[in-house]
Amino acid sequence: MSPVTSGPLYHRWRTIRSALLWPVFFVRIGTRLYALAGMALVTVCVLSAAALHFVTLAGDTAHDIRRRVQGELMRVSELELLLERHRRIIESAPIELDRDRIVELRARARDIIEEMDVGAHQTRSGPLAAFTDGVPELARQGEATLRLAENFAQAAAIDAVEKYVVHAKSLQNKIALQKFEQLTEVDREVRALVESGVTLTRWVISGSVVALLLIGPFSLVVTRHIVLRLKGMTQTMLQLARNDLSVRISGTRYPDELGDMARALGVFKSNAEALLVYQARIEHLNQRFEFALENMSRGLSMFDAARRLIVCNTHYRELYRLSAQQTAAGTAFETILNERIRVGTGRVGEGEGLPHQPWPMDAPAADQTRDVITLTHALQDGRTIQIAYQPLADGGWVAVHEDITEEHAQDIRIERLAHIDSVTGIANRHAFTAEIERALGSISPQQGLAIHWLDLDRFKEVNDTCGHPVGDTLLQQVATRLCRAVRAGDFVARLGGDEFAVIQRNVSCEADVSPLARRLIATMSQPFDIGDLVVEIGASSGVVIAPTHGRTAEDLIRKADIALYRAKADGRGCPVLYDPVLEASIKSRRRLEADLADAVRTRSFVVHYQPILDLARGEVVTCEALLRWTHPEQGPISPAVFIPIAESAGLIADLGAFVLHRACADAMGWQGDLRVAVNLSAGQFTTGDLLATVRDVLTETGLPATRLELEITETLLLGDEAATIATLDALRTLGVTIALDDFGTGYSSLNYLRRFPVDKIKIDQSFIRDLPNRATCVAIVRSVADLAKTLGMRTVAEGVETNDHLQRVVNAGCDEVQGYLVGRPMPNEALSNAIARARMLSHLVAA
Repeated sequence: MSPVTSGPLYHRWRTIRSALLWPVFFVRIGTRLYALAGMALVTVCVLSAAALHFVTLAGDTAHDIRRRVQGELMRVSELELLLERHRRIIESAPIELDRDRIVELRARARDIIEEMDVGAHQTRSGPLAAFTDGVPELARQGEATLRLAENFAQAAAIDAVEKYVVHAKSLQNKIALQKFEQLTEVDREVRALVESGVTLTRWVISGSVVALLLIGPFSLVVTRHIVLRLKGMTQTMLQLARNDLSVRISGTRYPDELGDMARALGVFKSNAEALLVYQARIEHLNQRFEFALENMSRGLSMFDAARRLIVCNTHYRELYRLSAQQTAAGTAFETILNERIRVGTGRVGEGEGLPHQPWPMDAPAADQTRDVITLTHALQDGRTIQIAYQPLADGGWVAVHEDITEEHAQDIRIERLAHIDSVTGIANRHAFTAEIERALGSISPQQGLAIHWLDLDRFKEVNDTCGHPVGDTLLQQVATRLCRAVRAGDFVARLGGDEFAVIQRNVSCEADVSPLARRLIATMSQPFDIGDLVVEIGASSGVVIAPTHGRTAEDLIRKADIALYRAKADGRGCPVLYDPVLEASIKSRRRLEADLADAVRTRSFVVHYQPILDLARGEVVTCEALLRWTHPEQGPISPAVFIPIAESAGLIADLGAFVLHRACADAMGWQGDLRVAVNLSAGQFTTGDLLATVRDVLTETGLPATRLELEITETLLLGDEAATIATLDALRTLGVTIALDDFGTGYSSLNYLRRFPVDKIKIDQSFIRDLPNRATCVAIVRSVADLAKTLGMRTVAEGVETNDHLQRVVNAGCDEVQGYLVGRPMPNEALSNAIARARMLSHLVAA
């Protein structure tokens, strides 16, 4: 040790220095303490500023969460509720039977769609963008379902509901996904907020320690209060994040930022509770969907754009004999098809070059504008399956499968029956038309075809007199004969009624047609043995050749009908080949028929009268009313021309009523008890009420029934015998005289005179004109006159034109005469003079 540092002098120095430096040292500690206090104060300020920042941030975040989450969730919830309401309306529509109710439902559904569209466009983020795009399709399907329900197409409406539910389910899933994303985002923000709170807690704790050491118990109390509140909210956030809704939100009464955060947590809790309720409802709806899916009467499958199975029901598995493992979600479409081929439920031809496609389309499956495609597949096990495919917007598809084996077999049977005539067992008109179309597709100018259109002659007489069973048997024998008469490859059909047709193939010219046409006529002319009856009919035929006469079935049939009409007009029992001249005559007849209809409507007719002389009295006792028609362009038309046209056109009833009324009205102006004779057509007995018409005319005109004479022909007596006799008896009861006109022609039978109530017989003028030349006519006229006297009837000789005719009918014993000798048909105004002249013939009778 150095003497300097170890001597007494050194120790004294140290004592003096310590005494001098002690105040300085104290001041430095105080300064340090004040500096430390200042640093603590700065620290507290900084911590306070940080705390205020974090509290403000937490409050803003809470406000943002409350504003955004509450708004978004409320809009999403509103969309979900609107979708649910719309779905309930659509699902209830097929069972609604009140049309007004359905109309109301349609209006409500449109309003809901409009609200959904507005709400969806306000929230076009995430999955709701796809939801917005799906709303129009939802509206279209709903509208289609309501329209079907309104038209009471319940089965189609139920099918539409099934498709609608699938689409609605897809939209509900998008809403659920939107909620999930929102909850995920909220959870993330809450966690970030929690982490901020933890960070804030750490800083506050640090600041509290400093404050505890520096500023005392007050800082400790304040800090503890804030920390406890933050910890409480942090715990609350964590519990809410774990969906624990039993947590109690505290601190909402404070008007500060932490109070705002607590209130935001309260809103968040309410939204979370609503979400859980909606989730439970969605799960319930999913259960109902599963129940409906499994209880469908049809198989259902859904595949995604990658051709992998999304879902299928039990009926689909049973339909194709597939197990649950083979139809698990995610199974490839080709795998399912291969398994079907293995178990024998694949399509016929599948696995032998037939491509594995859900439907035969060239366009991609993701074509959103494609409608439902319905196909029918024949399976390897013999069943027939109908599949309705609906492409989805995402590229997948939904298919509904139904076993229609029985329905398909029934359709085939019905289709066959639709082409077979039920009476004869040969092809019917429908099959005939289809066969013509097929045959016309393969003809050429060198190898054409001919159509023989046949109409049976006198078939109606057989049907009316012998009954329909005999008529049906006759039709069957006709069909058999026709089938035997044609060549192999020709086609025979019954067109309806008594019309048949034959398609003759490999026709190159008219000469190829004639042999078959004559053979068919000859075959029909042979007697038919039907039980104990021998029936003779005959046939007329119209023939056309393709492509000479036409290239379409409609044109050929029309021309064959024209040729057949000409064959009937020529006397029946002959074939007629179509000629363009025939068509001109038919058109002329149709124009005449139209003009006749106008004339009937405007009453453009006149009635002439021909006197009938009573030989015993030498006076005119009756005048026959004869209808006359002058065509505006063609001039006078013979009744022999326009009366048959009126009968075939259904105009005879109106025309007959007009003549009857005019004749009775004119007869009221005649002197004495002069009778008027009016001809009746068979059509007047079958259309309308003839008895009522006669009664009305007699009442309106005031003519006594005893002055009215109605003339009928023998063809009338071939119809409904009982009805005809009843009408004639009723007319005679009124006092009307019944005369049988044109006796001796047509189907004359003495049996008619016995069975039918007739007062007078008019002998046809063909017998009277031949009296001078044929003794047989004299004998016939005398026999008819004698028979009439025996039966208590009077006879009228028609067609008396000469004095010789008059003398011979007088000698034959006739009671009355009619003809040009007595008077020609004349207008009513000239009748009085004609009657006076007719009386002058009495001297010839006496001579």
